[in-house]
Amino acid sequence: MLRSLRLRNLRSFANFDSAPFVDLKPLTVLVGKNSSGKSSFLRSLPLLRQSVETKTTGPVLWYGSHVDFGAYSEAKNKNSTDDIIYFDFLLSLDVNGRRPFFQRRMFINKKSASDSFEVKLEVGITQLQEKTVAKLIKVVFGHDSFVFSFENNGKFSLIINDNEKVPTDELVYQSGDGFLPIFNRAPNKKDEDVFYGASSFGVYWENFLIDRYFEKVRKYFWHTTSIYTIKAGLRKIGYCNRRNIFNLLKSIFSENIVFSRLLNQNRKEVCDLFYEFSIRNNIFDILSLANHELESVFRGVRYIKPLRATAER
Repeated sequence: MLRSLRLRNLRSFANFDSAPFVDLKPLTVLVGKNSSGKSSFLRSLPLLRQSVETKTTGPVLWYGSHVDFGAYSEAKNKNSTDDIIYFDFLLSLDVNGRRPFFQRRMFINKKSASDSFEVKLEVGITQLQEKTVAKLIKVVFGHDSFVFSFENNGKFSLIINDNEKVPTDELVYQSGDGFLPIFNRAPNKKDEDVFYGASSFGVYWENFLIDRYFEKVRKYFWHTTSIYTIKAGLRKIGYCNRRNIFNLLKSIFSENIVFSRLLNQNRKEVCDLFYEFSIRNNIFDILSLANHELESVFRGVRYIKPLRATAER
């Protein structure tokens, strides 16, 4: 569910991180002075609709059958030196609503699994060679943030919590049919015509993170515990709210006495580590889920143009 929307650096909207979100209610009334952005805010919704309904080379179609914002240079705030326009969203995402994205890793446990979670999504777009392109995406879960910065050659960087740079040399992105880019493994170096599928990308990312976290979590297990047992347990962890991770770990590793004891003795430390793994492991699935939710909302937009002429009124 799309709960709130914020625009930055679009028309009269300034680019401030502290700018408030506008809650989207069944009945939302916009009140403000002339040229304060009321019309631009309303027109941004059909703008997003025509952007997902029409195949384009970028995330936003500025002029189409619903609204016309002109060129990118006309849509950007003329008083700003920043070349990025931001569409920011507060979303409540339902895991069960798109189970196929999660069932590969989601450990189904009614006492532990969470059906929904809150996400702040900031999408920055810019103009490059007269084309509107994605520049960055920032995803925020509670105290954790993921910043994707996109280059023009299909490559991107990923920084977590402002200080953790994740290797992305083997990954690429491309504009898909949705609002957000899609991610995949880079083409096979031996045969550039060979591309990996979505399932292959998911397995690659999961294995990459398991290898990255294995030594961190292994110290909580008895030294004779097999590598397979630990990695199999990690693969059962889907996205889980931080408050539920303790019960989830108890269930997954219920037969491991040493882990259960250390979990009870170091509850916060262990839960923080496994939760950290969980959200990193599911970040691309969560982006896919957010993309689907936004596209569904945008396609449902209905817009009645204002009657400005006296005769029409």
